[in-house]
Amino acid sequence: MGDTRPTALEPAYAGPELRAWQRETLAAWVDMDHRGIVESVTGSGKTILGIASAARALDESHRVVVLVRGPHEQQDWLRALESALPRHRVDGPSGMNSTDTDVLVATVHAAAHVKSFLGATKTRPTTLIVDDLYTYGLGTYAQALNEKYTWRLGLTAVVERQDDAVETKVSPFFGKTITGCDYPRAIADGLLPAIRIAQVGVQLSQREATRFHRTEALVEQVMDTLIGTYGAPATPLREFDRYVRSLASERGLEAQYAKKYFELVTERTAILNDCEEKLELVRTIPMSVLESTQSVFFTDRPASAGQVVRILGAAGLEIALNSSGMAREKREDIAQRLHAGTLRAVAEPRVVDAAVEVPMADLSVVLAASRSDRQMLARMGRIIRTSPDRLPVFVVAFVRGTPEDPAQGASDSRLPLLWQISAETITTDVADLGSVLQNWLVHDTDHPAPDTHPTEPELDSATIELEAELRTQGGVATTDELSDLLGLTDPEEMFAVIAASAAVGHLDFRPISDGADELLLLSADLARTSELRRAALTTLTRWASAAADPIEEFHAVIRELGSVRVPAYRLVQIAAFVRDVTPTGLL
Repeated sequence: MGDTRPTALEPAYAGPELRAWQRETLAAWVDMDHRGIVESVTGSGKTILGIASAARALDESHRVVVLVRGPHEQQDWLRALESALPRHRVDGPSGMNSTDTDVLVATVHAAAHVKSFLGATKTRPTTLIVDDLYTYGLGTYAQALNEKYTWRLGLTAVVERQDDAVETKVSPFFGKTITGCDYPRAIADGLLPAIRIAQVGVQLSQREATRFHRTEALVEQVMDTLIGTYGAPATPLREFDRYVRSLASERGLEAQYAKKYFELVTERTAILNDCEEKLELVRTIPMSVLESTQSVFFTDRPASAGQVVRILGAAGLEIALNSSGMAREKREDIAQRLHAGTLRAVAEPRVVDAAVEVPMADLSVVLAASRSDRQMLARMGRIIRTSPDRLPVFVVAFVRGTPEDPAQGASDSRLPLLWQISAETITTDVADLGSVLQNWLVHDTDHPAPDTHPTEPELDSATIELEAELRTQGGVATTDELSDLLGLTDPEEMFAVIAASAAVGHLDFRPISDGADELLLLSADLARTSELRRAALTTLTRWASAAADPIEEFHAVIRELGSVRVPAYRLVQIAAFVRDVTPTGLL
């Protein structure tokens, strides 16, 4: 994939300049007749690559459908697409039946309804871009992968899956896999930070050790039979596992031995993952460390994740259990609380498909070894991200003298994927872990956490008055409303005051509709982070200016705003103002 020729993205694309790996990958996708799956690690810039691909499609008069995992990802894509494709109409669900929509961004849960978008303009070809491609179930693929899409692009952090969906569903539809950007390249190019690893050795209890050694002996006996009698390769372990997995699908005695092998390995893994001393490790992590960041605890079974939640919850930490059997509404609530910063940690059993974004996480505690490269890379992607305040930390618990032990090569844990990008790796014990984490995450002098109480620039009286009046208006207002109340009739002067307040994080703003000079302002009093405020503004402006019936959709908007509590009467007033009617007329 050495073709790095310039790609003509004009006139649609107005986003960031593409990085070298993005240019190479885009060229490869074009050479493959605009079909393929891009494998690139989380945080490397897959979204920008997807937008550049969408721009190329728009330049060829295509419409574009982007399918994403959930509401937060939908908002992120909408903002990024609107910024990078200013001459094209980008819509969420409201554009499903519109012939004017150029790019539709929908969640996978709405995949079945996208068929109406495909049929809206039969004379224009349509391009499909699927984000987080390999996190979906077979039912989603059945609904989403429509043969009417002319160009097709899948984006994923890792291709590997444990089922046969790649061979039977995904590859036949999208085509070959294109290698994008792995972690070593992302770090070398300055896209992502290196990490720190604390490997914490623990011991099995006498009862656990007896069970482990009995099971280990049985594993070795079955392996000898599979190698000596049925031709399985002795090394490497990955090739042995692949060969034995193929035997398990056959009939006869060899299939029985293959299935017995996997049963014993699962039992051995459970003994290591449920080691009592690993839970003692959880108890020793200082609360000052856990409160200073967000954390993800990775276990193997729901029962183990539940124990972590009970231990840390009893200590006063806001922590939740995220599991694959959870209702979508409950998982979305967890995601909302994580984005708001009110939830400090999540504990997860061995689950990738049901992952939630933990936006401020700097700490990962791995209590159960990763069973595959896919699982390890998915775990890494939860913590390693762009522009961290400090180096991400991975705490990896291992049972000494077992296949988890780094001294024995950690053959069962996929630890080499971490080692290759580590700036600092230490091996310690449970007693000393707390002080290590204090030094790395609370008192880090090489990569200090930001000052949580910085000295703010002194604001002039006009800015102070603007912020006070915005609070009086319930934390949300249009520039026209505020300019009348403040007597600031010069638009440039008004914008300068707004910009001064936004620069110190006291508010965010957004045009009330596409191309409008009128702005909608949202106070920091209503949402803790700028990300939450921007998402809320996107929701509000779309509803106020584009909803077919704003009153009918009123309660849906309130639910979508979540923790951003905008007074109901102000919502009605703003929608009425935008539509140039009175609130009574709107109602």
